[in-house]
Amino acid sequence: MRKNLLASLICIRFRLFLIVTMLGFILGIVFRSDAAAQDSDSSHEAELLVRKIQQVQSEYKEFLEKRARIQKNFQAVEQTLTQTEAEFTRIGNEEIRQQMSAMQSMVQSEAVSMSLSTIVSRNQSLSYNRLLADRMMLDLNTTLRSQEIQQLDAAARAVLQRRFRAFQEASMLQENWAEWTLIWPQFMDRYWPFSDPERHFSEDEVSAAIEQLQASEPEDHAAKIALALLMERAGRINEGVELTEQILAAHTSLQPIAWATNAILLHSVEKDREAQNALQLALKANRSQPYVRWIHARIAADQQRWAVAEKEVKQLVSVKPLELGARRFQSLILAAHAEKLDIEGKKAVKEAQLALDLLPQPTWYSYLVLAIAQYSTKIPTEALKSLERAERTASPSQLDMCQRIRLLMEEGKEIEWDFLERTSSAVQP
Repeated sequence: MRKNLLASLICIRFRLFLIVTMLGFILGIVFRSDAAAQDSDSSHEAELLVRKIQQVQSEYKEFLEKRARIQKNFQAVEQTLTQTEAEFTRIGNEEIRQQMSAMQSMVQSEAVSMSLSTIVSRNQSLSYNRLLADRMMLDLNTTLRSQEIQQLDAAARAVLQRRFRAFQEASMLQENWAEWTLIWPQFMDRYWPFSDPERHFSEDEVSAAIEQLQASEPEDHAAKIALALLMERAGRINEGVELTEQILAAHTSLQPIAWATNAILLHSVEKDREAQNALQLALKANRSQPYVRWIHARIAADQQRWAVAEKEVKQLVSVKPLELGARRFQSLILAAHAEKLDIEGKKAVKEAQLALDLLPQPTWYSYLVLAIAQYSTKIPTEALKSLERAERTASPSQLDMCQRIRLLMEEGKEIEWDFLERTSSAVQP
């Protein structure tokens, strides 16, 4: 009897051991799967970001190839003018000589200016040059059809016609170049979202974006600005400053944004005097430039200069591509000092709600901003509901920010928003 009972107990213990072992094995698989899923989600977000950057880089490369074709064709025009110069000087008609010399001077001037350093916002100047060139070509064409020119021998007329066609080609190329220069600054708009202006990229996304942007074309200065801003987030200040210096040395129309980027890099390591000097240069160069305003607002918010930060961001709401981010940014600025002014909390909620309504399917970050705004008005219940929505729509790599906010809300602590938040691995130089 005792032997049977002992045998039964041993059997039960063995079964329990097997069950516990199996449970441990199953739980281990589940935990490893969850961890792998989180890693996979984070990696997927980074891959999507990289593909978007690659698309813009590819388009910029094609854009540079177009410039190369324009310059090559310009060189062919110059070669034609050089080849016909000797024959042209032997033609005794002073009127045609003067007209063609004036047209040639304009062609040579445009050829010399075909560099990025001449790209500035000067639509009026471009329009004036276009009108001047058209008028000169019209006058030249009229002269070539005159009776006096028709009396020249066939060889002389052939030289004049060849030079005239070269001027026509140059005129078309000048128009193509003018269009090219107007499109070039628009790549800054394409790259701006990759700079993480609202500073909510995951660490994997920041690292992946930095690596991909480092593969940009040497003359892709808009990509360099986005890269420098990400360098600041990653704590790689010296590298970021070096990039802005390269952009500034190129003397392009991106100078104001480069100065502002330089300012936030220096500000983030408390080089206040140098940062202020760089910011003043940016504001002096173009105070109304949207990205200069954005960076100025972020520096001001970090310094708790709320009036300055609000004023700058308000100007960005009317810039359609920036409206969503500007409203969320404004909401966080208002919520940050709602402790002293209750009305600011209500304004913060309004801005966050307007941002939420801009998207048919609001993102986790829009809900997070709304939660912070509601919390600033002393409505923790509503804030936690919005935070739950943020957590449901956030990816695993984005949950960290939500959970940090949740902990503060549940403990009833004040949320001190960090307007210069770095990645967790950021190290000061």
